[in-house]
Amino acid sequence: MYSYEHQQYNPSSTFINPALLSLPGGNQSNATQQTFYPRSPTALEIRDKNIPRQISFRRVPMYEPDQFPPSEDIRFTLRGCVGPSVQDILDGNARLDNARSTPFEHTGHRSTMWRLYWAGALLSGNTLPLINKGGAPITLGQVAYEIACEVKDVHRKLRNPKKSLRSPQDDPKFPMSQFELYEIHLVAFSRYKTHWVPVWAVESH
Repeated sequence: MYSYEHQQYNPSSTFINPALLSLPGGNQSNATQQTFYPRSPTALEIRDKNIPRQISFRRVPMYEPDQFPPSEDIRFTLRGCVGPSVQDILDGNARLDNARSTPFEHTGHRSTMWRLYWAGALLSGNTLPLINKGGAPITLGQVAYEIACEVKDVHRKLRNPKKSLRSPQDDPKFPMSQFELYEIHLVAFSRYKTHWVPVWAVESH
């Protein structure tokens, strides 16, 4: 059983993903005002009996939005993939042009719980509470493309760190199954002072 602390926070732009309601501690009656915080700042795992995948939050610091250090990084592990559209992209059977060229942004509360919202969106297949510079929603497929591109670069860097990395757009299609373990950090880059730029750690089994 996983336990969560509940903290009331109700900014006008707060996004509550419906998938969160199925998590331990979910509450439909006050979902629009409830934000879910992990009781432990060092480990959080979300599992769903109907989805044989696991998203592990290895480190979730409990900072208020204005206190979040720009240099802070958070490690994620995503095992497998969620949904056929994601699998198609990771297997190289689909392509999203220019999906990697625009940094992700979000319009709401700049708290660490956006990571939990992202997890809920991944589990449910919903559009994530993010927009790109053009104002369009970031879809699950674009997140998968982000994962694929970043993982490929890290894999290349780990195999041959002296070799300069090519742009992800140079070769957006590659099979996920040929890789075993990848690790990237999710970093709130200081040059993006009002939004996140998410990159992911991916572990394939």
